[in-house]
Amino acid sequence: MNVERILELVDSIINTEKFTGFQGSLNELSTAMQQLSEQPHDVNRQKAVSDSLERLRSNLEQFEDRLSPPEKDFLDTIGSKKFFTNEIFGEINDSVSQNAMTPVTTRDLLQQLVVSRQEYLDNFDKLKKSLIFLNFHPYPLEKEEVEIGFELQRDIFGNSLQGFANELTNIDWIVKRVSKVVTGEAQHAELRQVSTTDPIIFIETYWPVAAAIAGSVTWALDTWERVDRIKKVRADAKEAGLKADDLKPFEAKIKDIIASAIKERIEEIQQDVSKAIAKKYDGDEESWLKWALEKILYNVERGMRVELRFLPPEQVVETDEETGEEVEVEIDKKEIERFEKLDLLKQRLKFPEISGKPMLSKPKEPKKGKAKTAPKKTTPKK
Repeated sequence: MNVERILELVDSIINTEKFTGFQGSLNELSTAMQQLSEQPHDVNRQKAVSDSLERLRSNLEQFEDRLSPPEKDFLDTIGSKKFFTNEIFGEINDSVSQNAMTPVTTRDLLQQLVVSRQEYLDNFDKLKKSLIFLNFHPYPLEKEEVEIGFELQRDIFGNSLQGFANELTNIDWIVKRVSKVVTGEAQHAELRQVSTTDPIIFIETYWPVAAAIAGSVTWALDTWERVDRIKKVRADAKEAGLKADDLKPFEAKIKDIIASAIKERIEEIQQDVSKAIAKKYDGDEESWLKWALEKILYNVERGMRVELRFLPPEQVVETDEETGEEVEVEIDKKEIERFEKLDLLKQRLKFPEISGKPMLSKPKEPKKGKAKTAPKKTTPKK
């Protein structure tokens, strides 16, 4: 993970904190518990603690909903996830329930949590200011720009430079093929940023292309969840002593599930394609889309993660010429719908640990034919 990537994650967490005001709710509960510990039988003070606890729960739910999966992974890596997820509420709630007669115990816990969590927030703020002072900045996004990032576990490309180059080519082909289906034009993947360790490659793309690819990744996760259940049953059967021939029905079922899921996903994507766009097809789009879905599924099984970057609709304020008052300009409904669709996909991009040995074979590319000729580079539509 490089410096700009860390700064981007920290900056987003700081903004989420400002939006939700979670630390303020934690301070409020701590104060209410302090007052209750002085007069444990005061009904009004008991109610104040109950109300503060409910506000804390609501704020935390809002905070956690706004955290992206990469941000949660980052918090986990630095050992602070407890202070920014439901873990902190669980600990507080358990203490309230178990120490109803001795609120001083929960008071002490809350005071510790307030101080510890504030230390993280202060350090995040110091880190952001220090990195900006040293001329590091988060990767900028313009209004209506969308980026999709592919995190490639090193097992996917065998930790070899040639293997990595091949995977970059595959990403380019996935973007071309999906963009051709959903927009009628093949788009080259335009590189925006690269983060190291397990490489994350961000590319700028049209929003419907990003939505189609991200939607296909969530499809792959759902499909793999079904496959994984059969894999576990198969593993138990093998451990129980079943022979190879007896295990073949499990393998056949997995292949059937994947083939059926791919067919359904292709139909879903094509449903959103207009007749005008479909007229631009060369005739090999479906076979390439099938390959792209197989490749996404193959990489997801090997630990690939995907994320989206975009900005919410901007609220514009104008001054009324007659009254001189500031009024908010109504945001275009299509812009809101687009943001809501992308935001929903962003929250669904949650990647579980994949258990067991990978079983899918690397998909073979269709015969390229017309697709062999790379299309002219185009600038992504804003």
